[in-house]
Amino acid sequence: MSFSFFRQNRLGLIFLVLFCGIAAGRLLKYSRSEDQRRAAARVGRIFRRVSDQWFSLVVINALLALVAVTIIQVTQQFTLTQFLWNILDDLMRAGLQTIATIFPAGAVSFVEGFVAWYKANHYKFIFWLLYTAAICDDLGLPNYKALGRFLWTRFFKHKHPLAQPVASTSNE
Repeated sequence: MSFSFFRQNRLGLIFLVLFCGIAAGRLLKYSRSEDQRRAAARVGRIFRRVSDQWFSLVVINALLALVAVTIIQVTQQFTLTQFLWNILDDLMRAGLQTIATIFPAGAVSFVEGFVAWYKANHYKFIFWLLYTAAICDDLGLPNYKALGRFLWTRFFKHKHPLAQPVASTSNE
């Protein structure tokens, strides 16, 4: 898939997204729905906070996330878990290669490529995780735990059998 259109028109697309967001927020102020007006007010507060505190949101949080990732990267090399992982790595690799003979070669090479890609980008993931968590914290947005809990209850909401109202029977 070629992303040349997005690369060539990235400034126009950024302007379009910002324009649509600001226009929608301003139009939602006049909505009949109270929920939509509250959401528009909340987004407006977030935009004001971003425009007032952009340096600390973008630059300082990026530097702090970079320092945290560097510390994590250095300290992980000297943990007991890493020491044991290095010892067990050869044993696990031999067992995984034996299990891999069951699967087709294309699937095994796909998994190997995916694992190699993840190992190469592991610290980038940690950086973006810490960076976005810091920005969400500064903006007063829900953290990852609250967002995960909300999504879990939203999509995997199971009705507990004890939560159902019990029909009363009357003896007459």
